[in-house]
Amino acid sequence: MRKFLNIILIVCSFAFILTTFYSCVGTSHSALATQHLSAEEKAYQERMKIKKMYGHQIEVAADKMAHRIQRLIAPQSGREVRYKLDYKNLGYDRNNHQVTIYTNFSFLARDFLSGVDYGTCLIGGFLEVYLPIREIDGTRATFTWKERNKQIVSVSSSYDWNVLDKGLTISF
Repeated sequence: MRKFLNIILIVCSFAFILTTFYSCVGTSHSALATQHLSAEEKAYQERMKIKKMYGHQIEVAADKMAHRIQRLIAPQSGREVRYKLDYKNLGYDRNNHQVTIYTNFSFLARDFLSGVDYGTCLIGGFLEVYLPIREIDGTRATFTWKERNKQIVSVSSSYDWNVLDKGLTISF
């Protein structure tokens, strides 16, 4: 009988240890999942906060940059200038008081002398908006291109790409 009680005691102890182990593992796993979701949610909320605070200045900078790029590439033939901001790729540098966002610009253009007909020119890259710290300071924006289509290459000159390769900067 004593052996039987010892076996039951060992089995119960083993069951208790396993139950405790599984409950600890399950708790830490669900806690990690909650932390992961809250980090994603926190990043989303931070982007939306930046958009709410500086969205108007970002829109103005993107509009002015779109027109500046169109005037650089196709001053006479460019039209229907548009831009698209990717708020999933939005960042804020507190030290430089700068907002960076991935932006796509598009417009119609042609090169009559080269025989290139009207087509949609596309260029995408990072728009960095340097926000004024004081009211007397102006806003400055710099565009650094990362991708382009064949049409924009066909209607532009090497001078245009020299300017764009250095980063096109505007102030307003």
